[in-house]
Amino acid sequence: MQAIVFTSNTGHTQEYAQMLGVELGLPCYDLKQAKSNLPSGAEIVYLGWIMAGNVQGLKKALRRYDVKAVCAVGMSGNSDQLKEMYDKYRFLEDTPLFYLQGGLEYQKLKGVYKFMIGTIKNVMGKKLEAKEEKSQEEQEMLELIVNGKSTVSKEKLSEVLAYLKENVI
Repeated sequence: MQAIVFTSNTGHTQEYAQMLGVELGLPCYDLKQAKSNLPSGAEIVYLGWIMAGNVQGLKKALRRYDVKAVCAVGMSGNSDQLKEMYDKYRFLEDTPLFYLQGGLEYQKLKGVYKFMIGTIKNVMGKKLEAKEEKSQEEQEMLELIVNGKSTVSKEKLSEVLAYLKENVI
């Protein structure tokens, strides 16, 4: 394993990538930086943020590097999106895909992403607020949508770290 490579929008994915790099003793590069720091075919772990069910930068990373594991960073607190992503990225059959909750911080969003998330906030927020009985997960999502916050933590990397230490490094 040569490095951790990531694509981040508001910094949550970058935080996870840097934590992984420290824990594994590996350099950590933004996908753009990696091109000038890593040779083609280098073995990496790739982390990307999720937008509309897609892991941003993943296809570019797969074309250039030998991706040993993928971490998809999203807003929700559960990994229900993993099945959809495995279906979408069928070519990842032999590559483990992990889900990490990042968070939502409106002040860090720009341009079209700010508009898109604003729309989601309005639609989802109103729908969740109107619901009389909310599950804990729904309540947490409502708080995230309304108030925004980072949920990045080292503890959420435990499964990824265990897999990488046992199978890759």
